[in-house]
Amino acid sequence: MEGLEKILYFVSLSFYAVTAITAFSGFFTVRRYRAFYALAIVLLGALIGVRWYHAAHPPIFGTYEESLSASFAVTLFSLFLDREGRFARFTAALSFITLGYGSFFDSSLKPLVISEQSLWVEFHALFAWIAYGFHAIVFAAAIGILIKKEETVDAPSVSLSSTSLRTGRAGLSDWLMRKGLVYGFIGQTVFFVIGSYYSARLHGRWWMWDAVEYLFVVSWLIYAVAMHGRILSGWSNKRTAAWIAAGFAALMLLYWGLIYFPHSTYHIFDIEFKTHFP
Repeated sequence: MEGLEKILYFVSLSFYAVTAITAFSGFFTVRRYRAFYALAIVLLGALIGVRWYHAAHPPIFGTYEESLSASFAVTLFSLFLDREGRFARFTAALSFITLGYGSFFDSSLKPLVISEQSLWVEFHALFAWIAYGFHAIVFAAAIGILIKKEETVDAPSVSLSSTSLRTGRAGLSDWLMRKGLVYGFIGQTVFFVIGSYYSARLHGRWWMWDAVEYLFVVSWLIYAVAMHGRILSGWSNKRTAAWIAAGFAALMLLYWGLIYFPHSTYHIFDIEFKTHFP
C-alpha cells in the first residue's frame, strides 16, 4: 500500500471514524446519514478502484483486500435497506473496525496462482460479500429486536433520535430482518453453488471436506431455519432474531476466524499464513 492508495485508505478510515462518532453522538438526521454514507461509498469505492488497477484483479485476496470489500458491502447495503439509518451505530462501527483490522495484514501486491486467476473465483467472492453485507444488516436488526422489550410498530420518523439509533423501531426491525435475511440467504446460496462448480472443475469434486465448507453449511442451515421459521411457521420476532444472531456468529468465524487456523483450510490468501492441501 503506497501512494494514492495509502492516502485514500487513511482518508476512508478517518471518515469512517468520524461517521461512527457522529452516529453514536445522535447527531445524525436521515439526510446527514445518507450524505455521510454516500460519501463513504465514494471514498471507499475510489480506494477499491485504485487497488484493483494496481493489482489487476478485484480486491478479494488476503485480509487487507477483504476488509475493503466487506466495509464497502456493509455500507452499500445499509444505504439500500436501512434508508433512515436506524442501525447506523452498528454498521458505521463495524465498517470502521473492519477497515482498521485490515491494516494489520500485509497489503503488498502479489501475483495470483493459476487457480485464483478465474472469473469463477471473482463471482464466487462477489456473492460472498453480497451475502455478508445483507447479513450484517440483518444482525443489526435482530439485535434491535432482542434488546427491545415490546414489539410494537411505530410510524417512521424523519429524524434519528438516540433511542431509535440504539434499538430501532420494531416494525422497521422486522422488515429489515425479513428482507435482508432473504437477500443474504440467496447471495450465500449462489456463492456456494459457484464455489462448488469451480471446485469440481479444479479438483474433480464439488466437496473438499474443508473447514470453510463445514462452517458454510452450519451458517446456511441456521439462516435457512430462521427464514423458514419466520415465513412458514410464524415464529416470533425474538425467536427469529436469536437464530440470526447465532448465524452471524458462525458467519464471522467463517469469514474472519479461519486465518488463525491456517492448516484447517486452503481458503487463505494471506501469504504469511497461506497453506495448500496436497
